[in-house]
Amino acid sequence: MTNHPEYSNLQHMIHDLEHTIGKSDEYVPFQQLLSIVGERAYAAMLVLPALLAASPLTAIPGISFFLALLIIFVSSQMLFKRKTMWLPHRLRNMKFNKHKTLKAMSYMEKPASALDKIMRPRLLFLTGSIGESIVVFLSFILAVISIPVMIIPLANLVLCVVILFFAMGLLAKDGIVILIGTVIAAAPIYMIISFILKNSM
Repeated sequence: MTNHPEYSNLQHMIHDLEHTIGKSDEYVPFQQLLSIVGERAYAAMLVLPALLAASPLTAIPGISFFLALLIIFVSSQMLFKRKTMWLPHRLRNMKFNKHKTLKAMSYMEKPASALDKIMRPRLLFLTGSIGESIVVFLSFILAVISIPVMIIPLANLVLCVVILFFAMGLLAKDGIVILIGTVIAAAPIYMIISFILKNSM
């Protein structure tokens, strides 16, 4: 870990990422982005893939699947409190197009600004040691579910938005944001159950 101050909000993280991406070549590896945010805050390592998964970047074929795998690997290691994040070579070196990634980051600035305005430390029991483990575990489960439900329109996107709320709640130590994510999760879970029941009949 470095002596960089921790991220104070989501906009700060996005601007930091934009600065890093802007200086990169035509393609930027995920490991480079992960190392940047990982220097600032441990929870940010879950925010990053969730942020990308909730952005327009997922319009690129195959990106949603890879980002879901990234969230699974990151969240599973957060559960075991690993200080050094390990990723398979293929995921670690997955590269994003510089211009498309910058466009996605720019698109997320307004939602980030709105979220930043409501975030502050609240309901700290949801972000403490036990609460964090539960939230990270739920993020892991949602990421696993998001892979087979990619065939359901918007279901995968909403699940990723929920994971982003969970991750940001942990980063800002805001239990209210985590609860908001839990409420949002109700819609895709209902859609998934309805879809399964409809197609099993």
